[in-house]
Amino acid sequence: MGLDMYLYAEKYMGNNIDQTGSYAEIKNLAGLKDLPTPDFSNVIVKSMVGYWRKANAIHGWIVEKCGKGVDECQVIYLGSDDLINLRNDCIKALANPDREYQIENPKVLYQLCDYLNSLETELNPATYENPLPPVEGFFFGGNDLTDYYYHKLEYTVDLITSLLESDQELSFSYQASW
Repeated sequence: MGLDMYLYAEKYMGNNIDQTGSYAEIKNLAGLKDLPTPDFSNVIVKSMVGYWRKANAIHGWIVEKCGKGVDECQVIYLGSDDLINLRNDCIKALANPDREYQIENPKVLYQLCDYLNSLETELNPATYENPLPPVEGFFFGGNDLTDYYYHKLEYTVDLITSLLESDQELSFSYQASW
C-alpha cells in the first residue's frame, strides 16, 4: 500500500492504418479481434512510460499544477509545456545548495550545471526556495530531502528529457494510486 504513480504516452494512429492491415493486427494482438470494426476505424496506442513509488513531491506538483489541486486518483492530462515545467522545477530542486546527494546521470548533471551557469548569482542556502517540496498523504512516504527524494528528481529529469527528445507526436497522462 502506498503512492504508486504512472505516466502514460498515447499515440493516435489515425484511420489510414486500415489500408495496411495494421488495424486488424493491433486488434488481434490486443485480444480485440471479435469486436466490431466501424467504417471509420482508428487506434490509439497507450503505453506506460514512467513509474514512481512514493515520490510525493512529484505527485504534489502534478496535482497542484495540472490537476487543479484535486487529488482523487483521477487521470491528469499533461502537455509538453507541463512536462518542461516539471523538469525545470526538478532541476531547480536538485540545485538545492544543502543537497549532499551526488547526481549520477551525466545528462541530468549537464542540465543542472547549465541551470546553475545561467544564474546571475550563486544560490544562497538562506534564501533558497524548493519548487518541489514533499507533500503529505495517505502512505505517501517520507517528507525529508533524502537520497531517495533526489534520486526520484533525477529519474524524472532523465525521463522527461527522453520523452521530449522523441520525434513522435504523443499525448501524456498521469495517474496515481494510493
